[in-house]
Amino acid sequence: MSFKKLPFTILNKEKREMDYIEAVYKRRVQAEIESYRDCSDEEKTI
Repeated sequence: MSFKKLPFTILNKEKREMDYIEAVYKRRVQAEIESYRDCSDEEKTI
């Protein structure tokens, strides 16, 4: 019985890892976009 559940557990673990990696990259990209916007906003006010 536990052998039948094993592949699903591995797949769920891989999916969780991929979801985590996607979330990390989304946050990095969002932070990069915000920092770019902040720099362009500062240039406009000068």
